[in-house]
Amino acid sequence: MATITEHKNEDGSRSFTAQVRIRPFKPSSRTFHERDFPDARKGAKKAAEQWAEELEKTLREQRVRGGVRSDVASLSLRQLAHEYIADPETKALATYGERERQIAW
Repeated sequence: MATITEHKNEDGSRSFTAQVRIRPFKPSSRTFHERDFPDARKGAKKAAEQWAEELEKTLREQRVRGGVRSDVASLSLRQLAHEYIADPETKALATYGERERQIAW
């Protein structure tokens, strides 16, 4: 479930921040300002709720399909490169030597 937070801006307008937390993904947030919507407050809040709902759905689908690893939030570029080079499918490529050289660079 997403968290929608209402903020009052210095100019008197309001904005809504939607934050989605689904493990193992990093938290995602987005702010919607009422000045960007013709229906002002209701439009901004509704847009924040819709964005959060769509993101939650997408992240849950990825998690169920196995499209994410448990260490995805803490994986470094170096670790990713080493795993790519060690992958048997990558080693089977005709251009393996060239790819390994490029990644090592």
